[in-house]
Amino acid sequence: LKLSSDDFAMKCPPPKVLEKLLAKSLHFEKQIVPEFFSSPLGEAALRADFEKKSTRKLCSIDIEAILETPDWREFFKSF
Repeated sequence: LKLSSDDFAMKCPPPKVLEKLLAKSLHFEKQIVPEFFSSPLGEAALRADFEKKSTRKLCSIDIEAILETPDWREFFKSF
């Protein structure tokens, strides 16, 4: 099928859950390493990294959606 991980439908946590997770991460980072948190590589970088990862790394493949696609149906019929 020559697919990459970007070709799969994903199930991600709801925005409210992501907001809570980010808030907790920021809180703990600020408590543990306050000087670093205040630096240009601190809070802003953590927010940017979280934003990037919240669309992939914190998600799982949506198996039901994938199995509904014609390519995958054909793939499994071939066995």
